[in-house]
Amino acid sequence: MRLAPPTPRADTQTGTATEAEQEHQVRRTAQAILFRHLLVGDEENPADTFWSGISLDLTGALLGPANLIGCRISAADFTGATFTGHVWFDRARFGLDAVFTGVRFAGDASFSGARFDHDARFASVTFHGSAQFEKADFGGRAWFDEAEFRSRAVFTEVAFSGNASLNEAQFDGQADFRNARFARVGMFGGARFDDNANFNGAKFDVRAGFHGVRFTGAFTVFNGAMFARTDFEAAEFGSDTTFSEAQFTGDTSFVMTEFTRNVEFTQARFDSSVNFAGSRFDKFAVFDDAKFGGRARFHECQFGSFTNFVRARFAADVSFERTEFADRAGFVGTKFGGQARFAEANFADYSGFAGAQFDGDTIFDLVRFGGPIAFSADFVRPPRIRAVWVRLDVRERIEDSGWPPGTVIRETDERPHGVQVGRWGLLVHAP
Repeated sequence: MRLAPPTPRADTQTGTATEAEQEHQVRRTAQAILFRHLLVGDEENPADTFWSGISLDLTGALLGPANLIGCRISAADFTGATFTGHVWFDRARFGLDAVFTGVRFAGDASFSGARFDHDARFASVTFHGSAQFEKADFGGRAWFDEAEFRSRAVFTEVAFSGNASLNEAQFDGQADFRNARFARVGMFGGARFDDNANFNGAKFDVRAGFHGVRFTGAFTVFNGAMFARTDFEAAEFGSDTTFSEAQFTGDTSFVMTEFTRNVEFTQARFDSSVNFAGSRFDKFAVFDDAKFGGRARFHECQFGSFTNFVRARFAADVSFERTEFADRAGFVGTKFGGQARFAEANFADYSGFAGAQFDGDTIFDLVRFGGPIAFSADFVRPPRIRAVWVRLDVRERIEDSGWPPGTVIRETDERPHGVQVGRWGLLVHAP
């Protein structure tokens, strides 16, 4: 079934505006007749007017408000069409490809409970009103690349059975992906979330791509989310962010990621390797009770405020090489099962290692402790200590900080390279 694009709007000065209005009325009538034949009804009240096996070609069509709740369509092509009012596709079923590329929804658009048996294309779509996809089922691939969501976007409990691509999508309003299921690849590369983003309980079974994504709403939440292979490289989190109880079962990258507000990974679990190299944490960074099953890299990170790894568990090697801790850093009760590397790390304020356990090799080469220290840790193997600087003129005493066994502080008139103030000593092995 076809409905041709509208003719160019008449010039009102030629006296033909009436023709445009007449065309509009004809098109509305044709739309109503056409859409009525797409409604299948239900078992108790089947629709006698239903046409089975219908494929629609509404390319470039100008359509008004539409109620297509429960409709059945074999294939549909709405490329470049415009819906001037609210439209409802709730519980609709598309048996073949559904193409909405470049469609403009001027009002609210609802696809709640809709089922797409094959591919669904929503690339470059503009949703001026709310976009509702709650419990929608995408059986094939789904494209939302460069889509614009200018109001609320709801994808709660959506099932993406094929690859889902939302690269460069723009979310101006709240984005809700709670309990969404990505059975294949879920890609959000370069997407922009300007309001709250909620991914609580979302599942990415194969791969999640958030490379270069920007989150700037009041909060961004991934609590309880499950990730396989994951890429947050070069992402920007401008809002308070939580990954509490999130599970990362595959290799995970947060390389060069920026957290400009608080971020929390409390009780998060990283079963494979995770890389935060070069990332920046401007506010609180909390990894309390997190578990790292594979190699963990935090080298060259910048922690600008309070940082906590209290009771964290590192089963394999972990690196904090050349990492800056500008404020308090807590490793109280942390367990290091593999090599723990702190070479060239800088602790500018309080650092706490009380009750920490180091089971593997521990490297503290060229480290600076510029604040009070609690270091009553348990070392299964003697740590490697070379040129460890300790500031002596700090508020609390350091004599009772529990230095590694067999070490002493040797006072010196020298200072660490690049440091101009303070009285410093060197932590060295006892003679």
